[in-house]
Amino acid sequence: MMEKVIIDLEYCYGIKKMQHEFVFGDKNGCVIYSSNGTMKTSLAKTLKDISEKKVPKDMLFPDRPSTCSIMTEQAELRPEQIFVIESYNEMYRPQKETLLLANKELRERYEKIHHDIEEKQNELLNQLKRKAGFTSRFEAEFAAAFKKEEKYLLECLVELEQNIIHGEEYTYLFLNDYKYKDLFNDKIDEFIKKPESVQSVDQYMEKYNQLVEKSTYLKKGIFNHTNASAIGKTLSENGFFKADHKVILSGVKEIQSQEALDELIRVEKEQVLADKELRKLFDKIDMVFNKNKEMKGFLKLLEEWPDVINGYKDIGAFKQKVWICYLQDVRELYKQLVELYKQSQLALSDIIMRAASQRTEWEEVIQIFNRRFNVPFKLSISNQEDVILKAASPVVCFTYTDKDEVTVVAREKLISILSMGEKRALYLLNIIFDIEAKKRTGEETLLIVDDIADSFDYKNKYAIIEYLKDNIETEYFKMIVLTHNFDFYRTVGNRLDIGRKHCFMTLKNDDGVQLVKGEYLKNVFDNWKKSIHTQERIFIASIPFVRNLLEYTKGTEDSDYKTLTKLLHKMDDTEQIKVEDVSNIFNRSGINNQELIFPNVSVLGMIYQSANKLENEVIERVNLENKVVLSIAIRLKAEEYMINKINDPVVVRAIKKDQTMKLLKLFKERCAFDEKAIELLEAVMLMTPENIHLNAFMYEPLLDLSDEYLKKLYRDIKQLLDGDCNN
Repeated sequence: MMEKVIIDLEYCYGIKKMQHEFVFGDKNGCVIYSSNGTMKTSLAKTLKDISEKKVPKDMLFPDRPSTCSIMTEQAELRPEQIFVIESYNEMYRPQKETLLLANKELRERYEKIHHDIEEKQNELLNQLKRKAGFTSRFEAEFAAAFKKEEKYLLECLVELEQNIIHGEEYTYLFLNDYKYKDLFNDKIDEFIKKPESVQSVDQYMEKYNQLVEKSTYLKKGIFNHTNASAIGKTLSENGFFKADHKVILSGVKEIQSQEALDELIRVEKEQVLADKELRKLFDKIDMVFNKNKEMKGFLKLLEEWPDVINGYKDIGAFKQKVWICYLQDVRELYKQLVELYKQSQLALSDIIMRAASQRTEWEEVIQIFNRRFNVPFKLSISNQEDVILKAASPVVCFTYTDKDEVTVVAREKLISILSMGEKRALYLLNIIFDIEAKKRTGEETLLIVDDIADSFDYKNKYAIIEYLKDNIETEYFKMIVLTHNFDFYRTVGNRLDIGRKHCFMTLKNDDGVQLVKGEYLKNVFDNWKKSIHTQERIFIASIPFVRNLLEYTKGTEDSDYKTLTKLLHKMDDTEQIKVEDVSNIFNRSGINNQELIFPNVSVLGMIYQSANKLENEVIERVNLENKVVLSIAIRLKAEEYMINKINDPVVVRAIKKDQTMKLLKLFKERCAFDEKAIELLEAVMLMTPENIHLNAFMYEPLLDLSDEYLKKLYRDIKQLLDGDCNN
């Protein structure tokens, strides 16, 4: 069993290096929270490349040697054992359609009948192919002659039963000795299409036959005037007559030159073609017949069977008659095929009727989707029998309901009117098809789920989580869920019962990406309350939390609320607030009633001291309180700098709300020349929201910011302030 998966990669889609051993145990899965730009999409792309037997690469630095290894404790994972579920792919279609087919016994019977029919049909077609003189496929030509599509070839053959088995032999049965291409080709078609051709041929053949019958030397179908001319020319060109050789015709007439032979033929023709107009017509048609090998063959056919020219008057019907002649020549094989086909129809009808009443696994997938997901359409399968019996892909119908009105909508049109969340739900339908197919194979598979719940409303988000839960309990599935949504990370960790040791967060540094122990799966404030009196950073990070509590319970005019606000915004008396003052507020708010172990110093000094320590620490885990401390310190330093530069206490004291934003506006007005400082202060505004919210979910913007970014921002704003103070 796949108890471990070891991922080791380097220079893959922006990931410099990553090594991690996932030990699943009895949980079968893990969840990774990754802030934007850390590694989530890059890891998914890398694994998708491997699943598709491609080599991962670094898009920005293609010359870097990309390597990637995905191992279990026994061996390397095969590409087909990795299934990456992208966040969204509108073009995605199921890859494992043929595995989701129901009722093996029905399908085997169905396939056996069709196999027997196909085998007998191929035997007949091979005989017919040889008979008609084809060296490659001819089925399309045959079907076209009877105005059918090639896929209906069998039905076309059966429909000809009356003509072939029960009908009389055709007048043209002698054509069995001719190949199809000698009867129908481009040259003959071009000639026959001319309206005057058939009539001209009638006249030509009449005179031609007279010429041959009256001639002493020409023989019908054996040696005609054209043969004689060709022989004379060939003998002359090869020096036959110059060598004093002679040609003796019918044992009497001696010919000593090409000219003498041509003169003999001319005299023979004049005996029949005395009329100039008739002579002109004969010569014209004669020239056509001797123009190329196809028309020479046509002349030979007409010599032997002059009446066949009448068939070409309706060339479509004539082609049908020729094919029927060929089939009559392989009548026994044809009869066997038709009898087998008729005998099979009753059995097939019974199988199809039973198939229509069967429930396919495709339909079960449809039911999973309809039951779980909240979308304005319902799904059904319209080709139930083909799905079961022919391994056909299901044709999914989309029924859109608006109040009492119901309409069936094409997929393409439906896509154009759905919201992004609804489109993602439709995409998920195709994913469910493939997951259910993989369940059927029973092969161990690593599922990589890349932010599948993005853009979903909460009802559908929870539906996805429940579906993931169903699959994580499948023994041969191992699952890695990737997300940059902190709320989804917490929900997956709790609802899938993964366990804290299987929850990870990403930490990015100069060496690459590291997965560290996941935090904050439960209520972060419960943990903070336990340590608020012993850890300075948690004490500081709790200030905005308690401030929000007071805002919700007592309002913004409450004195304790105002005191804590002075620790988040730089005011005249911010430096006078002591640790004990804040501790008393915490006690009155029911947050803490234990004795603090750290000294009663200025809280502002404690904030800066903590931030200074963090600035130089090597961070080994994702720590929310660290980020909150740095954020508070950054904002206070920034406000202190702007207040010093504005240098107008009256205007500053008049600010009653949104202090950071209004200070920045004043700074831009009065210090517009200092572009570097403005750029840095705008970065502070983007990073630190005006309110750090109560709900842990709202801390996600802070979690998305790396510690290194916050430390650099703090360092830069501190240097800006220190430089101003030194001046």
